[in-house]
Amino acid sequence: MATITARLNELIASLPMIIAPPTDHQEKQKAMISEMVGKLTNVCWDKCITSNPGSKFSSGETTCLTNCAQRYMDMSIIIMKRFQSMQ
Repeated sequence: MATITARLNELIASLPMIIAPPTDHQEKQKAMISEMVGKLTNVCWDKCITSNPGSKFSSGETTCLTNCAQRYMDMSIIIMKRFQSMQ
């Protein structure tokens, strides 16, 4: 979980460089993060939770969710860096 948090912080730190104009960059940043979290939740939930969840995730579901979130974050950072290099 700490790695995902670190990746998310890296992504958040890179957003101000991508978003223009600076006058409303905080609102755009919030919207992008909210959209990313929504997509991450939908994609990983659909992939990893195959039955009705109980009060706790199984170890397989936990591992799947962690790996899915990590891959999603890694790809988001790669895409953001690619956009930065194009500017």
